[in-house]
Amino acid sequence: MLKIRASLISLFLLGCTPKDQIKESQKLSYNICYSYTQGKCSSGTGFYLSYKEKTYLVSALHVFSGVNPNTNQPIIQNYPLPSQIRTSNLENGDPHFEYWPLKDAYGNIKYIKPDTTSIFYDLALLEVDLETQKNVLDWNDNWLTYSPKINEQVFYFGYPVINDNIPKIPRLFRGKITSLPSKDTSLITTDMNSFQGCSGSPVFTLQGNNIVLIGIVMGTFDDDNKNALIVPLPLVWGKIQVRK
Repeated sequence: MLKIRASLISLFLLGCTPKDQIKESQKLSYNICYSYTQGKCSSGTGFYLSYKEKTYLVSALHVFSGVNPNTNQPIIQNYPLPSQIRTSNLENGDPHFEYWPLKDAYGNIKYIKPDTTSIFYDLALLEVDLETQKNVLDWNDNWLTYSPKINEQVFYFGYPVINDNIPKIPRLFRGKITSLPSKDTSLITTDMNSFQGCSGSPVFTLQGNNIVLIGIVMGTFDDDNKNALIVPLPLVWGKIQVRK
């Protein structure tokens, strides 16, 4: 069963229905603003993950770096790459913000990224010290051995930017897997929509009353094809060297 906690409080209870599990997983997704230009936020999505007694903010690598993985150019042209990011979601009906520096005092990046140059490994982790209650997903080793299937139902909550507007609460996207990783691509393709701002959203599938994290949203193939591409968790996790 998926374990999500606010501090030490379990939000996923034994016997919850799949509908309840999906509703509760909405609390995991946080909006990430990683740069500002003309008063607008360049937006992504992420989630907090507890792993080996540490807490990490997890998202797509390009959300942390501010660099387009396809062109290796800044996502926002003529603007400094982000030095910090801001996470937010609605807590008790009010927005709550946290700010996280992306570089240390020496200018070195603080987030952990895959040990590869492939654009398909678009995932990164930033170790954080949470002093306030947050909805945190507890790691489950079984995620790494789970094998998704064609036509399997999947879903995620993300913060799509539509007409320059970011929703106050994450929006639910549902669909099915249309193809699995192959020799041509390391990604999972789906028929779910994805928009700017959804990158980094955690993607889940239901197994009975249990929810399995299968990966994160990377983006789409192009502007005309809005189907979400998923970075598979088992594939990229082997390239992540989490600090002890």
